[in-house]
Amino acid sequence: MTVSLRLAIGRTNLFSLRDNRQCIVIDFGFGEIVMLLDAAMKTPARLASLVCVISLATLTAGAGTCAVGPEQANPKTTAPSTPQRSVDELIKLMPKAGDEYLPLADGSPGPSFACHQLRAKIINGQLSKAQWQRLLTAARIFKFRSRWPLGTPVVVQLHHPAWLGAAVEIRATARLENSPLLRAGRTWSGGGGCSQVWARMAKDEPKVDSPGDIATVGTLGPDATGIIFDVEIRAGLDVVPEPTVESHDRQFMLFGSADSASNTYWDSARTITKFPVTVPVRQVIQGAWEAEFPATEKLDPASFLQTTVTREPTPGGTYRTGLALWWKPAPADASLQLGLTAELLRDGEVIESKTISGSEWVGSTDGAMCLRDTPIFDSLPNALRDNGGLQSQPAELARYELVIRGNQLAALTNWRATSWWSGSIRLPLKSCLSSEGSFQPPGKERPLR
Repeated sequence: MTVSLRLAIGRTNLFSLRDNRQCIVIDFGFGEIVMLLDAAMKTPARLASLVCVISLATLTAGAGTCAVGPEQANPKTTAPSTPQRSVDELIKLMPKAGDEYLPLADGSPGPSFACHQLRAKIINGQLSKAQWQRLLTAARIFKFRSRWPLGTPVVVQLHHPAWLGAAVEIRATARLENSPLLRAGRTWSGGGGCSQVWARMAKDEPKVDSPGDIATVGTLGPDATGIIFDVEIRAGLDVVPEPTVESHDRQFMLFGSADSASNTYWDSARTITKFPVTVPVRQVIQGAWEAEFPATEKLDPASFLQTTVTREPTPGGTYRTGLALWWKPAPADASLQLGLTAELLRDGEVIESKTISGSEWVGSTDGAMCLRDTPIFDSLPNALRDNGGLQSQPAELARYELVIRGNQLAALTNWRATSWWSGSIRLPLKSCLSSEGSFQPPGKERPLR
């Protein structure tokens, strides 16, 4: 008999667990979590322990019942209230890139049920060539500026839309000389907190030369009006069930993403479609561009920009020097964006420089903006250790400064900004320490003024 687990609350099946060859599959109705187990783990005693752990963890979240026995079918029927829409109707509802969490045209909240209906039809191969052409528009899968300064290399960001979901990757390469491969998403997902699955699958991922989802893709000719990208959509799923209203609700209650895992390995991930997509870009001469994307120096950086040097630990027990930045735009500055160049100086000479693009800022508490990742100054390795670091050498510390200045091209990648900060601020490195006179550990930065 196959060891299996079925857990229900009332008449609702929450999940079933079954032994599926080289892995354990936990089926939540709307998708599956795959746990890769070796032979030692797949003994009856250890499987029984796994069943008990999952049962107890789930039952603590709410009253329910569980049963161990022969595997039972989990019918995926369509609820009577499920909106029935054709592929063409679903395509019309799909939002622009980045707008998936806004209400859609039919009034439904995002990411909407319609997104997950379309996702199933995409993975199950139900779109025609004409429908792919209508769906894959530049506005839905790219973030870009339709006007760009003449002669300046163009930066474009590839977007992974909600209607692709987990275990689906999108790639794009511009038909320009030496243009890099952009990637967003991945063909596997280790959702549900299965960190060991994530680590194992990530280790097996074939290495691909790609800068990620955003990069400089090339320079346009003087008469060019757009960039053609060869777009490829790949999946690690063979088929997914058509979602129901019930499964959609449970999916967000438990995980927040559809089809939380794929048991398809990298070498068998499949291409769903390949299609050319044109991103419209017109070049603007410098004088006109300065009028379209104006600069401002009116802001007082001491009052709106917070700068702190942080101590970032490494696995080897040493520390790296990080730069934490926040800024809090006023309501009147909603269209303003910070693209920055951060320079570390010693005795007035620049020893290291970091560019911070507009796309790297993310929302924080109280309306503040902070950086998604901490820039690291590699020229100060292990300078922030507890004993013998710069803070214990006042004369040496006094030789260092930070210069933060506006960078127009870096600001451009905040795709909705219409102006940029062109000012600058010069700070002694000592002033970026905490009030106790020591470097800030991660997570202990000063609050905004």
